[in-house]
Amino acid sequence: MRDKILIGALLLFVLASYASAEIIISQPRTVYNLGDTLDVSANIRAAGSMNDFVEMRLVCGNSSKVFYLSPVSLSAGQEEKVDRKLVLSDSFLEGMEDKCVISAVYDSEKYTSQIFKISRKIIVSIGTDRVSVNPNENVAIKGNAVKENSRGAEGFMEFAVEGAEIKMISPVVGGKINMNFSFPDDIRSGVYKVKARVYEKSGDAVTNEGEGEVVLGVKQEPRRMEIIPDKQSVIPGESLKFKTAVYDQAGDGIAGDVSLAVNDASGNLFLNKIAKSGEETEINFKEDSLFGSWTINSEGFGLAAEKNIVVEQLEKAKFEVLNNTLRITNVGNVPYKKAIQVEIGQEVKVIEMNLDLGGSKMLKLTGDGSYDISVSDGIDSAVFNGIGLTGGAIGVNEFRGGLSVLNKYPIVWLFLILVFGLFVFAMSQRVIKKKYYGYTPNEERGLPKIAEAIKNEGFVNISRKVHDAEPSLVVHGNKEDAGILVLKLKNYSELAKNKEALKNVEMTMENIFEHRGTVSRTNETFTGIFAPSVTKTFKNDLAAVQAASAIAVHLNEHNKKFSQKLAYGIGINSGEIATNIENGKLKFAALGNSINLARKIAEIAQNGVLISGNTNKKIMNEVKTLKQGEFYSISRIIEREQNKQFINKFVERNRF
Repeated sequence: MRDKILIGALLLFVLASYASAEIIISQPRTVYNLGDTLDVSANIRAAGSMNDFVEMRLVCGNSSKVFYLSPVSLSAGQEEKVDRKLVLSDSFLEGMEDKCVISAVYDSEKYTSQIFKISRKIIVSIGTDRVSVNPNENVAIKGNAVKENSRGAEGFMEFAVEGAEIKMISPVVGGKINMNFSFPDDIRSGVYKVKARVYEKSGDAVTNEGEGEVVLGVKQEPRRMEIIPDKQSVIPGESLKFKTAVYDQAGDGIAGDVSLAVNDASGNLFLNKIAKSGEETEINFKEDSLFGSWTINSEGFGLAAEKNIVVEQLEKAKFEVLNNTLRITNVGNVPYKKAIQVEIGQEVKVIEMNLDLGGSKMLKLTGDGSYDISVSDGIDSAVFNGIGLTGGAIGVNEFRGGLSVLNKYPIVWLFLILVFGLFVFAMSQRVIKKKYYGYTPNEERGLPKIAEAIKNEGFVNISRKVHDAEPSLVVHGNKEDAGILVLKLKNYSELAKNKEALKNVEMTMENIFEHRGTVSRTNETFTGIFAPSVTKTFKNDLAAVQAASAIAVHLNEHNKKFSQKLAYGIGINSGEIATNIENGKLKFAALGNSINLARKIAEIAQNGVLISGNTNKKIMNEVKTLKQGEFYSISRIIEREQNKQFINKFVERNRF
């Protein structure tokens, strides 16, 4: 019994010694980020005398680390306070994070704090002032970078755009993000993800970090328009396919409406429509489609494009046999000048054809019976089987029905011809007796016409009846080598408000009339045509150059005297045109690129005259020129001494 009492007393003593100390630890915050300082305060109170180590430990999951260990001696009722600052550095934590507690132990008494979190996370939120932008347009990025402990980040932001070569680094102060950037000029349109990575560093090591992102759209910006034909030239009777392609800043296609206008070689509107960019348009050219350079123009998205297509020459005829008549019709776009071979049975006849545009010729077929008839011009042919012919011997003859009266009454016709001849002779004698040189003064145009000698040709007795010219579809006419002068007023919108300035420009057209040229005018463009059928000379290239030089002198004089300046350019070219004089007006149509090149040169010329290489070759003996890029400028017009003397005498005789 006595032994049992001693054992119980000893047990009570031991238990009393374990319960003799009390530890109270201050509670940590809910969240800490790497780099934060954890303030730990522990109060130890002893019920009796004690001498032991106080240990404080950070415990995160299955990992723990001692951050305080120190001996503490206490007497009964004595209290000890331990303050410790724990820096949550990466070197100390060595990967310990997430849910953690502080554990304190003294004299076998253990106390654990509430759970708190150690985080490396920065919460990044960013936004922009718009949802879509153009290339090169400034974009403002604003936002916040807040650590999980609710404090603003102090570090850096790495900024990048996925799919684009855009990377930037900027500082982050007080958790504020504020920066600007722009997409490259040639960025492809689409949706881009903009990412911002914010991080803090300790030395070279990243402690806290986080990412945010925003989506931005890049618009398509129209940059270039192109007309794409399936061929550069077309033979009448064929079709041409083309499309208008519109490209953005990255060279990608843009879909949308564009306007199309097709003009023939004379500048007449052939087609006008609205189409989709990238959509194929087909033009069917008839066999009589006008020969020359056709123009395709397209506009849309604030852009414009032009393409020239050549409609080639088609010399073609249609052959028809009706009863005993062979009809040959020119269905091509140029005069039909070919020899045709007609076979009737075993007989072969070759006949020369010369048909104007749309013209036809009738041939009478003769024979005695039924024949197979074939007609060929070496390219096109036709066969007519079982054609019944009458008239005796096999033959191919032109119809001469229009001369039947002459055949019946030859004496009457001879008398009429004699009378007409006498009339012409009498009129010519009157003209010869009349002393007349050069041109009649034209007061209505504001300037007297001073006659000018044309080198090596002298003066001709010719009255000026053709001044005006007009672009037109010339079906029946002449093909001529002409000198072409184009005056382009580049500031016409300003000049339209100044009638005096325009009047001065119009007066310079006298220089064209003095050189026997004709003029066609739009608002800002004057086109001088020097065609042999009007000028009665073949030196039309020189006449165009002389007229252009005089016009330039007058316009430059105007610019010296008046405040309203004339911005102009004069271009000269030589080339083939089709002409016909109707009602005192020269109708003309361009063959090839003759007029378009003169217009192009006028656009390039700056308050002066430029000449094409073709024209320069023709006038090089009379005009000295200087090479100006692709074209030539006038240095000096050579005046032969004999021409000077002739002109001086002429002026003396004809002073007004």
